[in-house]
Order: sequence, then structure tokens, then C-alpha cells
Amino acid sequence: MVWERAGQDGYFSHDKLAVITAHDWAIGEYKSCTQETLAETENEPQLNCTGLLQLGNPKTFKVRFYGVKSGADLKGKGDFTWRCKKNEGTDPAYTCDEQKTTNRN
Repeated sequence: MVWERAGQDGYFSHDKLAVITAHDWAIGEYKSCTQETLAETENEPQLNCTGLLQLGNPKTFKVRFYGVKSGADLKGKGDFTWRCKKNEGTDPAYTCDEQKTTNRN
């Protein structure tokens, strides 16, 4: 029970397939990515890692997240902002941490 709660609170990493939209991302580079807190995207998070006025092609990758596993109390109230790094190789292809929440008004 303690381990389960610690995992939900983000003390352990968790891997998920996620749809990432990005443009020109080099291996080892960090980008700020946003994730809407919508119930329909909980099983396959949607991360937008493009800058202003940039377009990218959404693709599905294995992502290792360090942060809260689910934010049921935040669903629909804001977006998560992650600091993500493109890894060399594909297991996982990306690692995201330093989660922050931006409220919608």
C-alpha cells in the first residue's frame, strides 16, 4: 500500500505510450511539453512539444514519466507542463520530468 501510494505520487517512474508532437528535436535536447488533463487522454497522453508558430507531426513513442501518475482532481482544470528529453534509442524514446500544472480560467 505504501509503495502503491508512492508510485501514484510520482516517486517512481512509469512508462506509457504517448503521442508526441514535435519539430526538429535532437538527441539529448530538452523541450518544454504541455499535456492537457483530459480523461480521454489518460491512457495515451498527448504531449505538445512544439514552439510558437511551429508545426509537428504527432507520433507515438514510449515515454518514461517522473511525476504524478494520474491527476483525477485536476482533469479538465489545467494542463501539465513537462520538461522532456529525447533519448538515444527507443526504450524509452523520451524521458519527462519536472511536472507543473497550469490552471485554466
